[in-house]
Amino acid sequence: AESTNNGSYWPTNGIQRTEFHTWMTQAYLAGYQVVWEPLSAENRAKFNATAALEFFKTVEGLNYGYQTMLTSWIDTRQDNYPCL
Repeated sequence: AESTNNGSYWPTNGIQRTEFHTWMTQAYLAGYQVVWEPLSAENRAKFNATAALEFFKTVEGLNYGYQTMLTSWIDTRQDNYPCL
């Protein structure tokens, strides 16, 4: 699952899931540097795929991209804007 804005390489906007081979093709065409890091045995044992999918279903399609990234720095614990 990932969040992107639709554009030249990703036809879907927002939080989404893309079939692995389709995603790899899109990443290659976009010039992305991709590294696959499998979970350790300990973390694989802890991972709850059913819970992850259920959570994903609650956020799929949400518009979470540049807008969120650009505004995420505005609020801090002490103030509304960071020191510039």
